[in-house]
Amino acid sequence: MIKLFFGLAVDDAIAQRLVERAIQHNPKLNKIARWVKPDHFHLTVRFIGNYLEAEVPDLIAAVINNIQGAQSFNLTVSSIDQFPLRRPRMIVAHFLLNSEMAKLYHAVDSVVVKLGTPEEKRPFAPHMTLCRFKYYTKIKFTPIYLEHFKIPTSQLILYQSKPTDKGTQYLAVHRFDLVG
Repeated sequence: MIKLFFGLAVDDAIAQRLVERAIQHNPKLNKIARWVKPDHFHLTVRFIGNYLEAEVPDLIAAVINNIQGAQSFNLTVSSIDQFPLRRPRMIVAHFLLNSEMAKLYHAVDSVVVKLGTPEEKRPFAPHMTLCRFKYYTKIKFTPIYLEHFKIPTSQLILYQSKPTDKGTQYLAVHRFDLVG
């Protein structure tokens, strides 16, 4: 069994700009936060969880078939905020759910559910983790609202989440090119 999820990679330089905005907004974060490693920034489209490695080729083939013709698009960052709002454990960048992202989510979700992954109980809320708190804190982080902060995306990636002695690694199992 391997742990899998679908995501959209976010350019490290762009993600770092969001991290810098969060630190400028609240410098105390550096004392209590464990920042996401530069090569780990992504927006999770659909978490799958444990999956039989032998069945991964069928998953890839089904997703290829279901997202055929899916367009590349811009991710639009709407805010940087703590998450969840009650008893926050991290700082995240929230994204607007545009029609292209919604279509991509539903195309992937329908495949993984059809292949046996349980349905998501929560609505899709696109976000990218910038940092996790080392311990529970009552830090006050007022949201940063961003306008017109767009991030181009042209690939959906099937990631394997692999725990190691030095933390979790995210390995690209398969890259799906989006059209355009």
